[in-house]
Amino acid sequence: MTIGEKIKSLRLAQNVTQEKLAEYLNISYQSVSKWEKNNALPDITLVVPIANFFGVTTDELFDRNASAKAVIEGYDRRAHELKNRGERLETLALWREAVQKYPNDYHCLCELMAELACTVNMIGVDPGIWKKNAEEAVSIGERILRDCTDGKIREKVISELTYLHANPQSGVADEEKSVTYAKMAGCVWYSSEILLEQAYFTEEGAERGLRQQQENMLTFLETITRNMVRVDLAPKEQIFFLEGALKLWETVIYDGNYLFYHHTLSYLWNWMAQSYAELGDRENTLAALEKCLFHARAADEVPEGESHFTSTYVNLAVSDTRASTRNYTGAYKDAVKEGLRENWAFASLWDDPAFLALAERE
Repeated sequence: MTIGEKIKSLRLAQNVTQEKLAEYLNISYQSVSKWEKNNALPDITLVVPIANFFGVTTDELFDRNASAKAVIEGYDRRAHELKNRGERLETLALWREAVQKYPNDYHCLCELMAELACTVNMIGVDPGIWKKNAEEAVSIGERILRDCTDGKIREKVISELTYLHANPQSGVADEEKSVTYAKMAGCVWYSSEILLEQAYFTEEGAERGLRQQQENMLTFLETITRNMVRVDLAPKEQIFFLEGALKLWETVIYDGNYLFYHHTLSYLWNWMAQSYAELGDRENTLAALEKCLFHARAADEVPEGESHFTSTYVNLAVSDTRASTRNYTGAYKDAVKEGLRENWAFASLWDDPAFLALAERE
């Protein structure tokens, strides 16, 4: 909004005519008209009198807050595009730039903290940088919690601090601190996602409430089944857990239309393959890898934009590729294949023709 548009907005809101404003400023009403049409700017000596007349600050008159908000929204849009392509280091650089411009904006600081945390354990980032970035993220997070009162920002910061302090490879691992921050978070039953299931109570809102319920079901299902992957289990026990996890998915998404959650199925089958590999079971390892890569390819083939699940249990829930973020660039199947070639669990198969054929298949 230009200063002329702001003057017009304030004038109309306070039921003031151009003539009245001109009279108080000792100028012609034609001058006010030119400002409001963006054909001229007020003389610098009139800025304070205009602000005083309307009872606003000069910052409000120039709409500086709105200008900053528009720029930050631009950073958000650009960051989302980068994260959607998996360009996380570029996203980190973008938020560093934003914080340089707006050093006291808590949203920008929170996003910078999140991207710093994202680089910890990231493939392609020097492990020597992980600790440095984790320490910087913690420092920013502690500053935000000290000074910021915005509930949503604080929730995100608490989450990031919990995960950073709980990560043994972060260089800032500290169970006591991680527990302290985790206890600062709100109860899951008071989250907006849960409350929205009941908030929509009208006939028009009923479908939105049911959609939220179904999306919550998928979120909890992903959490439950990913938690069934446990590094402390012996291979046979892990296989038992994974079979249970896969049965849960096959029950809810009985028609195989997993959409976004093909990523999760690929992840689970990857762990299944690792478990069989630890047992020296070549045949089942290769079979599990086949399914892992099937789901990886299927994840890449999900249509751009919004798609509906077709299982009756979740047919109102949607999968939207535009809302996703990732820690890899290019195709997901290629990221998975690269991981297979680098995972020592499969070292005994690296020269196996069947394994090589899987890893090279498009």
